[in-house]
Formats: sequence, structure tokens, C-alpha cells
Amino acid sequence: MVPALDCTAWPVRTLPSSWRMLMGSWLTKTHVPGPVVEDVQLAASELITNACQHAPAGTKVRLRIRAGAGWVGLGVWDASPQVPKAKPDPLVALADGDNLDAVLAVLSADDVEHGRGLAIVNQVARDFTVVRTTPGKWVRVLVTF
Repeated sequence: MVPALDCTAWPVRTLPSSWRMLMGSWLTKTHVPGPVVEDVQLAASELITNACQHAPAGTKVRLRIRAGAGWVGLGVWDASPQVPKAKPDPLVALADGDNLDAVLAVLSADDVEHGRGLAIVNQVARDFTVVRTTPGKWVRVLVTF
């Protein structure tokens, strides 16, 4: 049987950090390597934060993690029908040699602080999928090692 962690909670501001600590302990106990634990925690934090922001009032969010030989599957559920879409990360332009001041000059504070979570998730995980449910959706990723 594949080990699993399944949690449900109200979408409060402190939930991502609380579940991040819980996941770290659980993944370490299931013998997932430290750097992979950090990647899964990062991806989960971004997905949980999104779920908490978009969950309709009076609904809970859910986290499910499964771990196997060389992989960790992560799913976050919320009751919102809104499907997340990754926005291009404007700061990626810096990798092409653009000047930081020039890039930041054309961005709003909201662009700098928000909207890059799914781009981060896509960097550490693979097989990003959204599965619609009634109500809501599961956002799932796979991290391999």
C-alpha cells in the first residue's frame, strides 16, 4: 500500500505554513530525500495558498499526498470552479540578461508579489493537472526523484 497523508481544514491564512510543517515531518518519515521534501513543500504551499484565496466562503480545502519509490503525488482541492492558469513570470526576463530596475519599473507591486505561484510549481513538479469535481477541482502535481 502507498503511504498517504490526507487533511481537510478551513482556509485560514496560517494553513499553508501549518500544512507545510506537517508535510515535512510526514515526508521525512516516509524516507523522501530532504531536497525533494523542500520541493514538495514549496509546491504545496503555493497550491494551498491559492486554494485558501479562491475557496468559496464556508467551504474547506483539502490536501492529499502520496509517496512511492521515486515519486510524490500532491493534490489540493477547493470548492471554487475557477481553474488556475499560470501567468508568465516577468522576472524570468532577468535570466535573459535584462536589467532588474528596467523589469521592475514596468511591473505593479501586485505583479511582483502575486501571480507567480504556478510558475514556481511548474519548476519543481511535473504532470500539473486540474481535475474538475462537483463542486470545485483538484489541482495535482507529481514530483519525481
